[in-house]
Amino acid sequence: MKLKTIGLRDAKAELSAVVDEAQRDRIVITRHGRPAALLVGVDGYDMDDLLLSLDEDLWRAIVERRSRGRRGIPHEEVVRRFGAR
Repeated sequence: MKLKTIGLRDAKAELSAVVDEAQRDRIVITRHGRPAALLVGVDGYDMDDLLLSLDEDLWRAIVERRSRGRRGIPHEEVVRRFGAR
């Protein structure tokens, strides 16, 4: 996976194409030459998966469990703590 850079003005003018390209490569959008946003394609994910992957409480729990020598969280605990299916 490559990392590409595009200016905000060009990204706005070509948004559809930029989103299509983000499905293959990560794209840094710059404003005045400085990084302003990272565009990552998410084709193939459903909304529940995306929201769960961004859940700070879930990641905090994963880090905590790993620090105690456990490699994962049982599915039942994820459902209980985070309401995931």
